[in-house]
Amino acid sequence: MNVKHGRFAFFRSPLIPGGNNTTVVSGSDLGTVQTGGFSRITGMFNIVGSMTLQFRSGVHSGNFQITSLTTLNSGSSVLDMLNWGLYLNVQVTAANSQTPTFVVMGEPLR
Repeated sequence: MNVKHGRFAFFRSPLIPGGNNTTVVSGSDLGTVQTGGFSRITGMFNIVGSMTLQFRSGVHSGNFQITSLTTLNSGSSVLDMLNWGLYLNVQVTAANSQTPTFVVMGEPLR
């Protein structure tokens, strides 16, 4: 699943358009995706409360060299960061929130 010529949603909530938001709690692992064809990782978040996300990148799945944390507070937030690895793992390390609405995408060269 490596779409290199356009934006591609890696993680999103709700999973079905028009569906109910999924619950995200502390310690949730959203998964690991292949990001080799994307120059940036972007995202949009809308939450009530707060949430801390951990992004881990590396050249092999399960062997991550770069770790980054970001804290999201109530309201809308935008994420825009460089992609340094071939794989990306996203985890929620802390959550004090109602069910958030979010999307994390890969973007090709701008």
